[in-house]
Amino acid sequence: MSLSHELPGYCIIEINGGSIERFSNLAMERNIMLWDITVIGPQRWEAKVALKSLRSLRQIGHLTESYIIVKEKKGIPAIARKLRRHFLLVAAAVAIVFALVVYAHSILGVNVVSDETLPSGVEQEVLSIAAEQGVKPKLFFGDMDWESVSEEILRRCPDLSWVGFQKEGVTIKIRVVPRDTVEDLTTVPGHIVADKDGVVEEILVLQGKQCIETGKAVKAGDIIISGYVTYEDESGNETSPANLVHAKGIVRGTSWYTGKGYAGLTVADTEPTGDTVESFSLNFMGREYLLWGTRRFDFAEYEAEEGQMTLPWQETPLFSWKTVREMKSRQKEISSDEAMTRAEEIARENAMKQVPDDAEVVHESFRYLGEENGAVGVEITIETREDLGTFQEVTSE
Repeated sequence: MSLSHELPGYCIIEINGGSIERFSNLAMERNIMLWDITVIGPQRWEAKVALKSLRSLRQIGHLTESYIIVKEKKGIPAIARKLRRHFLLVAAAVAIVFALVVYAHSILGVNVVSDETLPSGVEQEVLSIAAEQGVKPKLFFGDMDWESVSEEILRRCPDLSWVGFQKEGVTIKIRVVPRDTVEDLTTVPGHIVADKDGVVEEILVLQGKQCIETGKAVKAGDIIISGYVTYEDESGNETSPANLVHAKGIVRGTSWYTGKGYAGLTVADTEPTGDTVESFSLNFMGREYLLWGTRRFDFAEYEAEEGQMTLPWQETPLFSWKTVREMKSRQKEISSDEAMTRAEEIARENAMKQVPDDAEVVHESFRYLGEENGAVGVEITIETREDLGTFQEVTSE
């Protein structure tokens, strides 16, 4: 289709009845161009014509007793009419996309987080300094020199010994460690050890000697921050014997928890037998009167459905009704996919039982264990980010 037809617009028409030959001749006499003419049945044609010629073409149809049906309108004008008709829908879609872009690049909240109790006023002071440096709720949050912001907060907040930043969605968390945490150390000597298997991602040594580099895997019991501290001269030679202190620090990393679940390919189910007992009662003056039906039944297994109607000015229902259906237990076969879904739910529940409350779930993996003894097995592994270190007292060298 040429651009000369697309710009002014055209439509696809169907011409029925009358003298189609005369119709075509009259159109040519009036310089009305028809193209892509196709015979679709006895005395039925399909053709394309410019939108501006449609009114004149209808006059010709009246003269030749031909009936014109507009099947579809094409071209730029037709598209523009559709857009105008659905303007609100298009505008809403554009607004939603724009809002999502703004949301993804915005900061809606800034919080101060600490594992220790902060001195009075420190939290507000940290938020105030961070806002001065540009860390505050705003749209289109750009790149930030986090190191310089940390240095400025530490310079103006002598009560803090460490400041870090963590972005979670549209929230910035300012993690701080109060100086008291460094100065008020207990005298009980010991190490910070891994309390579970994992991979160390972040270490902040407050006292002691770091033994594990970030990115390394540890097993439960491995020493991460040693309580043995030595001092070295410029040549790297020890200048004093090792001193055993109370190691302290923050260790965060990744750990994994695995749960297994099995679900049979046959499950216990119930189905109605068709026997039903119904009752309809009137409640009046504190007494219940059975209007019809019966309340007696001898079903071993059943399910009941009850209802009632209460008038606006009454506290107790005026009418109540009950339907009791007899049920029968049976073993129902389910598909492998259904069994796998049930097994996956059980496995996930077993894995999540092991995850600490303060851990952050970052990933979940799935492994199919196959079918065995009429059951489908699934293994779910939950990956978390959490504290990995715990203090272990050293009683003797």
